[in-house]
Amino acid sequence: MPVLEAIETVQDQILETIGSVQSQVLKTNKKLATQVNDKFGERVPTIPDLPLVDSIADRIPTPSVAVDTYFDLVERATKANRKFATELVSVWYPAKKQAKTAATKKATVKTAATKKTTAKATSTKRATRKPARKTVAKAVSTDTKK
Repeated sequence: MPVLEAIETVQDQILETIGSVQSQVLKTNKKLATQVNDKFGERVPTIPDLPLVDSIADRIPTPSVAVDTYFDLVERATKANRKFATELVSVWYPAKKQAKTAATKKATVKTAATKKTTAKATSTKRATRKPARKTVAKAVSTDTKK
């Protein structure tokens, strides 16, 4: 399947490009964070201890936990969507295949019927061709005389 191999090659290239870009973004952010911390670290205010913050602090997830939770959800949703799409294709693909087979059979029958009808029509046209020309000729000569 050369088409699928080409698609996979492109997908690999896309993922490599994404990884390269992400690596550069991460490198730049690390450098920037270090520079900001070195220059402004002492001046960045801390969050004061507030009763409201203290009461809910243990219930708020850390940024890394929030990221993990989000991607766990995305992973589960992707699996569910894959299952759904696979089942949907399996529902329609056999129907499409059966319809194609039925259409092919119908077309074969129709072609045979058309050949018979065409043969009859051709023989009928041959038998009636001359009188039809005379009728047309009479109609044309009548229109010309007027």
